[in-house]
Amino acid sequence: MDTWFVVGKVRKYALLCFLIPLITINLCLIFYSIMGKIEPYANLQWDQKLIKLSNKKFLKSHENMSFLNCPKYEFTTSYFVEENNQYNIEAPSNERLIASTLIQIVSNPKLNNNCVKNYKLTYLLLNNFKILDKILLSAKKHNKIGFASNVKMPYFYGEVSISRTARYFPATLIFKPFMVLSALFLFLYWKNNFKLFENLKSKNIIGKFSKTFFYFGLFSSAFLALHALFLGLEYDSKLFSKIRSANIILFVFSEILAQVFLTLNLFKLKKNLESYLNNLILKTKFIFVSIVSIATCLVFAMLIFENLETSTKNIIEWNYFSILLIYYILSYLIWKKVRL
Repeated sequence: MDTWFVVGKVRKYALLCFLIPLITINLCLIFYSIMGKIEPYANLQWDQKLIKLSNKKFLKSHENMSFLNCPKYEFTTSYFVEENNQYNIEAPSNERLIASTLIQIVSNPKLNNNCVKNYKLTYLLLNNFKILDKILLSAKKHNKIGFASNVKMPYFYGEVSISRTARYFPATLIFKPFMVLSALFLFLYWKNNFKLFENLKSKNIIGKFSKTFFYFGLFSSAFLALHALFLGLEYDSKLFSKIRSANIILFVFSEILAQVFLTLNLFKLKKNLESYLNNLILKTKFIFVSIVSIATCLVFAMLIFENLETSTKNIIEWNYFSILLIYYILSYLIWKKVRL
C-alpha cells in the first residue's frame, strides 16, 4: 500500500475527530439555549393589540399549543369576574377561574424574548419544518427539570454542563449518533496511524516502534462510544452512576495516554520521517501533549481534593474537552500533504 495514501487517511480522520465532536457539543449548547428562551403559547390571535375572551375559550386555546403562534410583543392579562351581571376586576389563580370569567390580554410595545418570532434563524427553521414545532413541544413536556433560560457562554460562566445540554430529547438525536460516529472515526484514526507505522517499517523507513498508543486509542474509542450510549439513561442505582463516572475518567486517561505514546513515537523517529512530518508542528504537538498531561493531573487533583462550585466544574469541562480536540487538528497539520 502506498505510504502517502495512508498518510492521507490519517489526516482525513484527524480532521473529522476534531470537527464532529466540537460541532456536536456546540450544537447541543445552541439548541439548549434556544429551548430555554422560547416558550409555547396558546392558540390565540396574538397579532391583535387587544384580545377579549371567556375563560372557557381561553382554556380551550391551550389544547393546541405552539411555538410558532406566539405573541411577538409582551402583554398584560386582566381578569374580570362576573358579579350581578357586572364585571369586577380580579386576578384569580388558575384554580379559581370560572366559566363566567372574562379575560383581557393587552399587547405592549416591548418585544417578547420568549417568542420564537424574535429569533430569525430559529423561526425560519420551525416555520419551514413544522414537524420541529411538535418535536420541541414534546421536549418541553418531557424535560421535567426544565431548560435554563440564562445560558450565555458556559465556556466562561459555567451555567450548564455538556451532559445537561445533551441528555434530553431531541438533543439526544444530535449527541448520541454523532458522538458514536466520532468514536468510530477515533478508532479509524488510531488504526490508520498503526497501519502507517507498519507501512513505514515494512519499507525500512523506520525501525521498531511502540504499539502502546494503538491499544490506548482503542480503549478511548470504546469508552467514548459507551459514554454517548449511557447519556440520558437514568437508573436509581449508585453502581450505575459510578460506572458512568468511571467510564468518563477511563476515556480521558486512555485518550491522553494514546496521544502521549503516539507523539513520543513520532518524536523518536523524527529523523527518519523528515520527508513526511512538519517539524514545527511536531514540536508544537509535543509541547501541547506535555501541557495537557500536566493539566489533566492538576484538574483531577482539584476535583478530588477541592470542593469546587458547580459552575467552575462546568467551565473546566467545556474548555478541557474543547482543548483536548486541538490534538487532532495538530495531527492533521503534522503530516505533509499527500503527494500525487
